[in-house]
Amino acid sequence: MPFSNYKDFKDCVSKNQDKDNPEAYCATIERKIKGEKLTISERLDLLKEDITIPISVGDTILGGKFRNKKIKVKQISKNERGEPLINGKPLMKYRLIKQTNDEKSALQEKLNILYSKMIGGK
Repeated sequence: MPFSNYKDFKDCVSKNQDKDNPEAYCATIERKIKGEKLTISERLDLLKEDITIPISVGDTILGGKFRNKKIKVKQISKNERGEPLINGKPLMKYRLIKQTNDEKSALQEKLNILYSKMIGGK
């Protein structure tokens, strides 16, 4: 039985392999067209998401009241609601340091120039 822009259910599944669960995705489309409601497991499949954070144990991030104090990451975990925790505190209590290697080397060059001017100026 054709539905949406697909010949049948198998065609929908084959064209949506990039989805996390193509069968659930196509079943959702089919139910919307037929006017049926989703089951709880299908709703949960649609709500699944992955949170990737570019932080690992040993990294330095900014924390504290004004997010300007350097803090070393000792532990990464999740609370009972599945929210990410860093050192036992919610992720939103921290800020990432945005310095690339190019910025670090440029900063080091500026410091070297200032240091040489201070020594040479005396």
